[in-house]
Amino acid sequence: MTGIHQLLMTTFAAAGSGATIEYLIIAGAGGAGGHGGAGSGAGGYRSSVIGETSGGPSTIESALTIETGISYVVTVGAGGPGGTNTIGQVGGNSSLNNTAGGGSQNIGSTGGGYGGGGQSSNSSQGGTGGSGGGGGAHSGGGTSAAGARVTNPIQGNNGGLGSTASPYPAGGGGGAGATATTIPGDPASFKSDGGAGLASSITGSSVTRAGGGGGSSNQGRNGNGGGGGAANGASVSGETLNGTANTGGGAGGVHAGPDSAAGTGGSGIVILRSKVQAASASVSAATDGDYYVYTFTGNGGISWS
Repeated sequence: MTGIHQLLMTTFAAAGSGATIEYLIIAGAGGAGGHGGAGSGAGGYRSSVIGETSGGPSTIESALTIETGISYVVTVGAGGPGGTNTIGQVGGNSSLNNTAGGGSQNIGSTGGGYGGGGQSSNSSQGGTGGSGGGGGAHSGGGTSAAGARVTNPIQGNNGGLGSTASPYPAGGGGGAGATATTIPGDPASFKSDGGAGLASSITGSSVTRAGGGGGSSNQGRNGNGGGGGAANGASVSGETLNGTANTGGGAGGVHAGPDSAAGTGGSGIVILRSKVQAASASVSAATDGDYYVYTFTGNGGISWS
């Protein structure tokens, strides 16, 4: 028996004997707010990789036992668009789901919350999501409320508050690894950085993803993104405000208004690994030691025999 025939027989026999899939499923980040705009929340971060954590940080989730002969549908969430003189939009959900083919598995990550924005409107509330968006600055006598993370299950962290006093700094978005960090003090020195992302070595190399976007200010005290593909806030348009694609990183808010658009959130990603090679997949397998690794940067599918 040749080596390749031996490999195929061993691989496909193992799929029916309790073989598992470890996953990292990150949703798209929300869009940031414009005109006194807050940073957006990172996309929901769910992981079953041994030795790592899910967003929150939460305890590791259980790996999936492969259900053979059933197609798994992979959905990768888009980043939410940024707002112009208003709030952004929530990010798209990401998932791994085989229920349409008769399976029982459906793991989903929730899109990141939008950043609040629009100083003279009632749009300063940050959005709820995998991680919550920051609260926008507000000069019209309202309040700035940070967006909350979803809790069933927890996939990230809350956003940060903005200020209702000049120079109207806005809140940062929550990240997979931490809540947005507020540097308090008088309004001139107040700022809000996005929450930190989380690192994963599911592909064999450590990569940080899903940080929260930075909030804006009109006097240069802009919040920094929380790493992991997140963008900084900006006082004026023209800065790089978009989260990085396929990281779930939050977008940066922009202060200038009323016609300056804030950043779009980074799209999500789905990464799967197993010691069993898939029979069919819409992406090519990479190898890392004993693992076959499948990285989806867009929608696709996979199945095991």
